[in-house]
Amino acid sequence: MALNEVHISSLVVHVAPEHLDAIKNQITQYENAEIYAIALKEKSWLY
Repeated sequence: MALNEVHISSLVVHVAPEHLDAIKNQITQYENAEIYAIALKEKSWLY
């Protein structure tokens, strides 16, 4: 019987606002990568 495996990992990225678009593009190049939330403050955080 084959097992259905799920692998979950997370990453918090701190990025300067002027680099936000470039970093978002790089993250989404990974297969199945998702950006769950973006918190804009003094610096941008990707979740």
